[in-house]
Amino acid sequence: MSVQETINEIASRLSSVSAQLSKGLDEVRGKISDLEAQAAAGEVVDFSAVNAALDAVTNQAQSLDDVVPDAISEEVPSDYSGDESVEVVSEVSDENV
Repeated sequence: MSVQETINEIASRLSSVSAQLSKGLDEVRGKISDLEAQAAAGEVVDFSAVNAALDAVTNQAQSLDDVVPDAISEEVPSDYSGDESVEVVSEVSDENV
């Protein structure tokens, strides 16, 4: 299998996982809306199972997002002419990711 074929296969698999996550998130949001409507009507409802499912989907989405680190953009001052030397220091921390 060529590198491009491997890339295409991974991209296809990522698209499938993304679709699954979207579907799961929509289902969880629908259940939350149903429970909120029941609670508004005076029923006693337990949101713990739905919140656990939402947390699971959120964690899966974050894991998928973490596969490829986010790009860190370097800002260049608007008055920089290109004549001076500039030291660019980039630190990656949990706050940047």
